[in-house]
Amino acid sequence: MNEKHVPVLLARANSFSIISLLRQSALLLGNLLGGIYFITLIIHWFIKDRIDDLAVVFYMTPLPVLAVLGFLVAGIHQLNRQNRLAKVTLAFASMCLVAWPVQSLSVSSATHAAGQVRLFFSNTANYKDTNQKVEFIRQDDADIIGLVESGIKERHQSQWQAAFPDHQVAFLRKQMLVMTKGEIISQESGTLNRRGYYHLLKIALRGEQFTLLLVDVDADPMRSRAVVFEPLQKLIRAHAQEKLIVMGDFNTPLQSTYFEPFREHLYQAFETSGSGLAETWPQPVPLLTIDHIWVSRKFEVDHCDLIWSPFSDHRAVAARIDFPISEELVSKIE
Repeated sequence: MNEKHVPVLLARANSFSIISLLRQSALLLGNLLGGIYFITLIIHWFIKDRIDDLAVVFYMTPLPVLAVLGFLVAGIHQLNRQNRLAKVTLAFASMCLVAWPVQSLSVSSATHAAGQVRLFFSNTANYKDTNQKVEFIRQDDADIIGLVESGIKERHQSQWQAAFPDHQVAFLRKQMLVMTKGEIISQESGTLNRRGYYHLLKIALRGEQFTLLLVDVDADPMRSRAVVFEPLQKLIRAHAQEKLIVMGDFNTPLQSTYFEPFREHLYQAFETSGSGLAETWPQPVPLLTIDHIWVSRKFEVDHCDLIWSPFSDHRAVAARIDFPISEELVSKIE
């Protein structure tokens, strides 16, 4: 062999070894990502947030995210010429994409029955422009309004009272607010094991007494939701026989296992009578349903809308519920 050819052959050998190493690395990466993806699918569909250490995976991988991740992993498998793995992954990603609207889409038509009670909830994201917030909220003309992260300073309180002359306005701790066309009879508040806050109000409206539970849960996905929902479930059970309305930013997706006990006593308003996709956060591309209105099974939810906010990263929730027939009237009819 000519000695002049040795360096060339060595260079080719080195290039082949580098290409081989890159291919092996790409295969390893594809297999690793594929394994992680299928573990994530198992957590999302079967484990959910039952295990605290895995809950963050469930919270961070809603179905649209799982679909996109699946298409990316399938693409890597295809580049690695792992056609069978690519097809399987593509099939699961497509299932997630199809399951998203099936899971989130509600179709309902309003009946606009007389005597309804209008409810409104919004996380206003501490937005500073009072006039814009007021105009946005007044459009719905709700009977009971709840806000979290209201961003209302003490110097602006008189402006809010003037803007809603037909409402009693209650400025509550932790930047929360309740306004009602009725009368607030009593109120209490408390912490949700230092992971959130609640206010419980008794409201007299149109000859009936309602119980309103306004909730704001901390956003940190690394923190267990168990310690938050335990006191919430106790509150709901304690007032389950009343005309109970629960609204708030739960910072927990609707598919969470922690909402299962709610369903024993309450209807989720949008799930029951909404139209469109249920996700409320983050605007402009909502991926999670974390802003909710729940109502007692004593009510019939007539309609529920999710309203695009011009200033918040949360969609507002507006619901109409049929006013319950009073027990006195029922006894007269009987």
